[in-house]
Amino acid sequence: MTYLNKKIIRNIFIFSIFLFCLLYFFNLSIAKYRKVVEGNVDAQIASWRIKVNDEDIKNKKTLTQKIIPVFPGDEYTKPNVLAPGSIGYFDLIIDTSAVEVNLNYEITVNNSPSSSIADLKVTSYTLNPATREEQIPYEGLISDVIQYNNEKTTIRVYIEWDDNEETSTMTNEDDTNVAVNDASKAIIDVNLKFNQINKKRAGT
Repeated sequence: MTYLNKKIIRNIFIFSIFLFCLLYFFNLSIAKYRKVVEGNVDAQIASWRIKVNDEDIKNKKTLTQKIIPVFPGDEYTKPNVLAPGSIGYFDLIIDTSAVEVNLNYEITVNNSPSSSIADLKVTSYTLNPATREEQIPYEGLISDVIQYNNEKTTIRVYIEWDDNEETSTMTNEDDTNVAVNDASKAIIDVNLKFNQINKKRAGT
């Protein structure tokens, strides 16, 4: 074997070792890169599940169960009977025990256009009536914040069949016609809206 051939073989051998080392370190770098890219972050997503009067409102626009008002009655009217001058209430129980973020609720309550009683009005409301008896005048919106560690919030809404001559729109004849008509209905529309409170909203 000539000296030239030996030199060529030696150069090929050195080049092969260099190429092997280069591929090894390249693969090692790729492996490290892939290890970073394929890593998983295990983070718990906050739960957001609200119930109103024991009914889950997820994917619902209307509650299945009707909200039944309570009319305590007085010396002139039997309990749970609606008549001119009657005062009653209904409860909205917001269950946020499965909600893990702070939220804001907005509630509007209005006499329905399809109601037979035009003088059925919302007068006031109470927050958590078992511990707070103060009635707050209703001015078109009930709104407050619920903290994520609060399980249930009760909102008691007071309604009245206004029979005051100065503020009512129905006459005594109208009242009588509603009472004798079996098709008469007293309907109140209740709309609820919930929003998550995040840092951006809280700061604005």
